[in-house]
Amino acid sequence: MTTTNSARPVLDSNAQARGAFGMALGWIRRGAFDRAVPLLEQAIHLDPDDMHGAFVELMRIHQRNGNWSEMAEVSSDGILRFPESKYLHKSLNVALVELGGFEAALERYRLEPLGPEPQLAAGAIIACSIVRNESARLPWFLREGRRLGVDAFF
Repeated sequence: MTTTNSARPVLDSNAQARGAFGMALGWIRRGAFDRAVPLLEQAIHLDPDDMHGAFVELMRIHQRNGNWSEMAEVSSDGILRFPESKYLHKSLNVALVELGGFEAALERYRLEPLGPEPQLAAGAIIACSIVRNESARLPWFLREGRRLGVDAFF
């Protein structure tokens, strides 16, 4: 926070975003969703990298109102900033199902092979694992798996 010559405090954009988000939450608690929407949009505009909660609340309001296109847009924008947010991914899928059916949601997350299909011998032991944020432990995991006889990891 800085001050001007008139000694009035001037808030930085992060503080303004937090203030707008707090006021929006107050309106949401009172059921005044139409008054919360512009405040949530303002919070996101002022500090998009620190307003995960504003993305989620705005998405929930659009879902409540059946505004599927807006819900998909907010969720997509939020995912660009917060790719690990399960709430935003889930809401995007809900919106896509409402807009274009189940196939539309599947198409968004369709995985493509990175290379040729591995050739495994009959009887090969394979390990399927989902690993996230484990780069420090991954070498140990692979070494231990190979020691136990795993032929391939997926």
